[in-house]
Amino acid sequence: MFSGLFKRTRKASAPQAADAGQQWIGRGNTLLGEGKVQEALDCYRNAIAADPANASAHVNAGFALQALERHGEATDSLRQAAALDPQNPDARYLLGVSLAAVADFAGAADSFQSAVRLNPGFAFAHVGLAKAQEQLGRPREAAQSYEHAIASDGDLAEEVGMDLARLLVDLQSWDAALSRLERVSPERPRWSALRAAALHGRGDSAQALQALDEALRSNPQDLSALHTRGNVRFALQRYGEAVADFEAVLAQQPDVPEVLSNCGVALQKMGERTRARALLERAVQLRPDYGNAHYNLGTCLLELGECRAALACAERGLALRPDDANLHWNKAVAHFLLGELGQAWPEHEWRSSAPVLGLRSTTAPGGKPKWTGREEIAGKTVLLTAEQGLGDTIQFVRYAPLLAQRGAKVLLRLPQVLEPLFHDMGPGCAISPDATAWPEHDFQCPLLSLPHAFATQLETVPANVPYLRSEPNRRELWQQRLGPKHSTRVGLVWSGNAAHKNDANRSIPLRAMLECLPAGLQLVSLQKELRAGDAQLLAQFGVLHVEDRIDTFADTAALVDLMDLVVSVDTSVAHLAGAMGKPLWLLLPWLPDWRWMWRREDSPWYPTARLFRQGEERNWNEVLVRVGAESAAFAAAPAGRFSTSSGTP
Repeated sequence: MFSGLFKRTRKASAPQAADAGQQWIGRGNTLLGEGKVQEALDCYRNAIAADPANASAHVNAGFALQALERHGEATDSLRQAAALDPQNPDARYLLGVSLAAVADFAGAADSFQSAVRLNPGFAFAHVGLAKAQEQLGRPREAAQSYEHAIASDGDLAEEVGMDLARLLVDLQSWDAALSRLERVSPERPRWSALRAAALHGRGDSAQALQALDEALRSNPQDLSALHTRGNVRFALQRYGEAVADFEAVLAQQPDVPEVLSNCGVALQKMGERTRARALLERAVQLRPDYGNAHYNLGTCLLELGECRAALACAERGLALRPDDANLHWNKAVAHFLLGELGQAWPEHEWRSSAPVLGLRSTTAPGGKPKWTGREEIAGKTVLLTAEQGLGDTIQFVRYAPLLAQRGAKVLLRLPQVLEPLFHDMGPGCAISPDATAWPEHDFQCPLLSLPHAFATQLETVPANVPYLRSEPNRRELWQQRLGPKHSTRVGLVWSGNAAHKNDANRSIPLRAMLECLPAGLQLVSLQKELRAGDAQLLAQFGVLHVEDRIDTFADTAALVDLMDLVVSVDTSVAHLAGAMGKPLWLLLPWLPDWRWMWRREDSPWYPTARLFRQGEERNWNEVLVRVGAESAAFAAAPAGRFSTSSGTP
């Protein structure tokens, strides 16, 4: 195997030594071919003793040591070979193999890189380089190295092609993965699973599921296909079926961290959090550096109400993966729920990098610096950009006047639907005049980074409400549309955006809300979009609904201003009512959004808000019974106890 590979040797110190060395190498190669590795190693060492400058002897000794899994000694021998013959790609390649075996992937990558520089057609060196690059978290470079390997040796197209397809799936290069798989035999293990994953990623989930079903009919024991089908079913929200697939895999291979983690998340979606926790803890135990498992376990602990445990989980994961943005996000949420704002805001700054949130950057082009709270801004223009939901913008726009108080000219770049609402943010604040172009500015800052810039603590939350007001003319128009006020007027919001990932937890069936409220209230729907059956229920219960006349949030603000009370789930309208200083009853699920913290009945962000929270049973019945009883008491309160308009300063 090696007699023809290692021909580059330096001149021996004497012809007799060279001859003796070559004889020992020949004997060693024969013994190696017979599988007598230790005897072969002894011959190579005799060759080195006879001729220390013979690079081939050092290379072959290194290979024998690798076969004996003595990688530390192999590394020493191969380094010596590379020093003796710097132009020998085989020595560099084998050195890379030994370094990779002892998890020195950076050193391995350097050695493999040297080998392919010396011999660009060295296919196995390209493969070794690709695997080292994967370990170093450089998947795109690894994909290129796999491509080079296949181009260098067509015989590797099948085996290496599968590695490349797997990597392309991980990189979410769905079409490239499918193209590569077309050049690989479908009989290859994991072929069906990888193809299905690529189809699913491309959006062809039905086709992916069909392909997996066919593959499993012909081979029910294809664990990779079972795992992938579980993932596809999970994405289709068929959680029970996903759990069945994951459990079928675990029955055969009980200690696969990825399957344990995925099964745990599916159980969590089904509300089986205790079972989920056990699986996720096992996944973390088996693979301590598995960031996704730490994240999933953290979210499970949060859902169980164990905020301190979730915080500790995130910290353990970050000790091994300090740049894992998902774990930083979990840490932020835990601190927020515990009311530890000072510790939460720095972690919150990782949000735009966290894949689980999928946020788009709102950074303006041009490279202007971000305002962090430390820079002098008097006489400067600061551009504030909205991000995430409308409620987030309403909540954090309160910081804009604080920048103006420092002498800055503040420009707000906002969703158009909100612009009329922010018609009067005070001196020094203005809406960016052109929604299609970025205005000139000196500093920029996303709205949700302002609390961090101002080092906001619980006791320093800027909560001087109202900081948003309705327009008098618009309010008068809506008063005419509503007609005479004959009793306590209550505005209702029972559901949010159906596409919101937490909608199932935060929204309430309209009938359940209406049935809890006492008779005699003048009920008004503040909700623009209705779901199936809502219109009939509103008519049945005599609730006024004017959605077809609401054009912008300025209209919603006028309506809110005419309410005595707003009862709402966690939506942008709730934020609007709080920002306007209206009495707000906010109905929250067991695990609320981070801003509402844990088990408080008030909010430092909105002084006029009361928080009605689900208990551990996680249903709305107890909450709605309380709302019904409290609203009857509210209606019976002396006239004038609550303000009915925030329209004037």
